[in-house]
Amino acid sequence: MSYELMVFLSYSILPAVVAGFLRFKKVDKTYLPMLICLATGLINEVISTVVVWQGESNAVNNNVFYLIESQLLLWQFKCWNLYSDNKIMLTMLQAAFLVFWCWQNRGLQKVQSFEPWFRSVTGVAIVIMCILTSNKLVISYDGRLWQSSCFLFCWGMILYFSTVIVIEVFLYLNTTLNSRLLDAIFKAGITVNVLANLLYFIAVLWIPPKARFILQ
Repeated sequence: MSYELMVFLSYSILPAVVAGFLRFKKVDKTYLPMLICLATGLINEVISTVVVWQGESNAVNNNVFYLIESQLLLWQFKCWNLYSDNKIMLTMLQAAFLVFWCWQNRGLQKVQSFEPWFRSVTGVAIVIMCILTSNKLVISYDGRLWQSSCFLFCWGMILYFSTVIVIEVFLYLNTTLNSRLLDAIFKAGITVNVLANLLYFIAVLWIPPKARFILQ
């Protein structure tokens, strides 16, 4: 797979961001964290493209994005009332993610390198929360699940972060990969990313409109 094609496919998030922008004023604001996360992801892709084009590493902007992404997604799960009976749980997770990120990226050398631990640990936590949220929807959602934005977002994240975890750990534990295998790994990751972004796009289209209150 050529580098140009990889860059092009990395922008598969664009339709979801555009749809979110066009529907922003009309949709339920409980989905605001997810819409911000998608937009932030697109901004990170643009920064990565520019930085790599200049011959530099995109490790710094990616590491910063991973922290922002994790915090936004925890905020989103809070909006979805995942831990409505234990609201302090998500606050503790937000603090734990922040502390863990600071520990992993301590020092200029660390933040300028790719480390698998924060991405892998937060990915596992997000996948678990997506599964828990999906299970609650299966029991409580009154309608077709494939028309539930929350359900689609969750399965897009399950698909994406499960692949991220496997790739991060595999690349970290196998430092002597031949070019053909490395290319296959990145192809798999890009393919899954495109599929996840397609689910995000459909999910944005299904975000319910914000409630209208009539005062009498």
